[in-house]
Amino acid sequence: MFAVRSLLLRWVALAVVLAWPTAGQTAFWTGKGAGAVKYNDDGTSAGVSVSDARIASVQWLMYDSGKLYVVDYGSGKVLRFDTTTRAVDPAWIISDTTNKPLRIVIGPDGKFCVVVVTTGVGRQVARYNSDGTFDKILITNGTATGEASDLHWGSNGKLYVMAGADRKLYRFNADGTFLDTFADLGSMWMLNPTDFTWDESGRVYIGDYAAGKGIVRLKADGSYDITLADPGTGEHALGWLNGRLVANPSEGIKVWDEPTNTWTDVQRPPVSWTQGMAVEPTTFPEPGWIKVHVTLSDFAGEASLSPVKIELMQSGVSVASVSVFLDGSGNYIWPRLNAGIYEVAVSANGWLRKVVPGVMVSDDSETLCSVSLTNGDVDGDNEITSTDLSVALE
Repeated sequence: MFAVRSLLLRWVALAVVLAWPTAGQTAFWTGKGAGAVKYNDDGTSAGVSVSDARIASVQWLMYDSGKLYVVDYGSGKVLRFDTTTRAVDPAWIISDTTNKPLRIVIGPDGKFCVVVVTTGVGRQVARYNSDGTFDKILITNGTATGEASDLHWGSNGKLYVMAGADRKLYRFNADGTFLDTFADLGSMWMLNPTDFTWDESGRVYIGDYAAGKGIVRLKADGSYDITLADPGTGEHALGWLNGRLVANPSEGIKVWDEPTNTWTDVQRPPVSWTQGMAVEPTTFPEPGWIKVHVTLSDFAGEASLSPVKIELMQSGVSVASVSVFLDGSGNYIWPRLNAGIYEVAVSANGWLRKVVPGVMVSDDSETLCSVSLTNGDVDGDNEITSTDLSVALE
């Protein structure tokens, strides 16, 4: 029982820190006509484009590891381009007129999950093998898909699916089984949520296709945070680029200024409006992690059977917190953290809370944070006084 509970609580910790973009993102691609055009992050043209005669009209884009995936709903195709040579990959294609593609993401297993419109059925999530061949329908129509419009993998191995008709952001396990509702967007005054992206803090930005509706920002736990100003008409393709939220409404590429809650034009399409947007990073440094080692003083029992609360803070402001069971050695690994300086606070029922300042996290490395908690805080006021003794003797 304790092992199961431990796994569940550890999953909660992973869910807090999602797969948001890291530093080094310097360009973005936008769909246009029969291909895609690359722009620098200041909106100037990078002088690079890709195209193919088999593409009728670009529906969506995805960038991954030097490859640009171009989705064409009309022809039922997804093509893959090398962003260095700009050549289409002749050995890779998704071509499926039964399950026409709308959005695509690549999973931890190298397979592709695609929002598709299946003939006679409606929207589903299909899975394709790494070579582009059809694997299976992963999430069937009616399984909390509600007109699925966007999807992304979280670093916790869960698939997040935007269901526009249901006005909800759902989570699924890797095998396609339903997990839970991450956010009820209808309760946040959204009418037709479409696209979403994450920032460095794990906050989620969700675009609304409905006219006059702004972009809703969620906290890392899926609760409502704020509503941003509306960037423009049409579908809001969203991305996070060099610390800025970028949107791609009908009028062109815009960036959001948080202090003033206003949008600034970065690039306007010279001929026709663009469709889809993919951020291209030049580097993807692996995030770091903290190994929190907790010693429960004067405790003769098994540390892994006593739950502890661990909170991450920066400059005194809480970033995230979890309640977990430690492993058999008294450790808990907090994964996928952006580089920076954190304060780590640890508490447990019966022990004094302790804050460890100056915990430095670097990219792709482990930081050890050892904490020894003092026993005796029976009444939970984070002090050890005669009152604790009285409570203990009752």
